[in-house]
Amino acid sequence: MRLLTRLTLTLILPVLATLSASTAQAATLTCSGTVTSVTAHADGSISIKPSWNSNVLQLCNAATVWKSVPLESCKRWHAQALLARSTRETMVVYYPSTAAATTCGAIPAGSGADAPGYLTNQ
Repeated sequence: MRLLTRLTLTLILPVLATLSASTAQAATLTCSGTVTSVTAHADGSISIKPSWNSNVLQLCNAATVWKSVPLESCKRWHAQALLARSTRETMVVYYPSTAAATTCGAIPAGSGADAPGYLTNQ
């Protein structure tokens, strides 16, 4: 019996510890609100000032791939952000994996923000 217990402790517990450590995942966030400004920077980065966060957040970069966001997606998102700003529509930004924040208000400023998965206007 002691051998079985010792075997269990030496073989199974490390596996369980590994499994429990690997199940910790980044959060997903869906943030919505108005956009008070949209900025296109000289380096190609596109940022917004959303109502759900006190920071200016980078969405993407229209000149180079930023955090795996393709250039064509960035250009469409820029247009969507401009439309949301000019019409005062609600914009929804979905973050599929946010290691940087657990709430929309805690997303870090600028390029510290995680890349969105999609944007939509409502």
